[in-house]
Amino acid sequence: MTRRDWPYAGEVRCEHRDHLHADPDADPHAHPLGLHVPHPHVHDERWLRGGRLHHGHGGRYGHERGYGGGHERGYECGYGHGHGRQGWPRRHRHRRHHPRTDRRGPGPELRDKLANVTAPVGPTEAGAPVALLAIPQIGVREVVREATTADVLASGPGHRRDTVLPGQPGTSILMGRQAGYGGPFGHIGDLERGETFTVTTGQGEHEYRVLGVRRAGDPQPAKPTGDAGLLILMTGDGTPYMPRGVLQVDAELLSPAQQSGGRTPGRLAAEEAPMAGQASAWVPLILWGQALLLAAAALAWARVRWGRAHTWLVGFPVLAALALAVSDQAALLLPSLL
Repeated sequence: MTRRDWPYAGEVRCEHRDHLHADPDADPHAHPLGLHVPHPHVHDERWLRGGRLHHGHGGRYGHERGYGGGHERGYECGYGHGHGRQGWPRRHRHRRHHPRTDRRGPGPELRDKLANVTAPVGPTEAGAPVALLAIPQIGVREVVREATTADVLASGPGHRRDTVLPGQPGTSILMGRQAGYGGPFGHIGDLERGETFTVTTGQGEHEYRVLGVRRAGDPQPAKPTGDAGLLILMTGDGTPYMPRGVLQVDAELLSPAQQSGGRTPGRLAAEEAPMAGQASAWVPLILWGQALLLAAAALAWARVRWGRAHTWLVGFPVLAALALAVSDQAALLLPSLL
């Protein structure tokens, strides 16, 4: 049905059977109750009361109550002239159920790489997505990125580059924040021994079983040998935003181990260690801070020339953006597992 095919008292058009019922003596723009109704400029088939969208209020209801235009035509169209009262189309919204999008699901980049079997299986550039971690017991479904610096962990969990990737023989370490930036690992301490979860990489889906939760001073698990694999999840321990140590969750590999892609050669950078800050954030912090001070001075001068109202109207968004940039860089100087 098009916008011009709105059913008036003298005309009803049905797009399913292409029938046209017209009353030559009726005013085509007249309301059956004598009201003046302008021509609708926006028409949506989903608003029609009747038709194939709502069988319960279309054919049978339209025929019995006078909302249909005949036995067959009334069922198809669900509006118009009937044998009972005169019908007038009632606007009725037809709700569509849209599936909720999981914002924590794999991003387009990782999804395409997994589908095309091009996801990295060894050392790669910092910040590149390498795995998808799914722990349904605590509602975790996060993309894991390469490296464990503060800026990488601001986007989600990170893979420690001096360890193998999940699913490969040996020890693999994933680190995530406890509370900051959404705190993806804020509840890993609630995992119980024997619970299972999965990690998907370019080599497939790998299943792990929790061995236990440990803190500083607790005995460490045995180092894996042969084709055995061990995964360690790390985050801050203690009060949120005030961690007093590192909490670790150990899990053993249950699925068959895949071929190792190696590790990043050389010594791991100091800012990738647990609870380390990012020293490289000092330079942008100073630059953004200077920009904030200059903007504040410019607004103080503009207040004399423009007045208070105009100055705040122009200057507030600028100051807010610069203050946000300064705070973002300052947050990178804090412990990475915060």
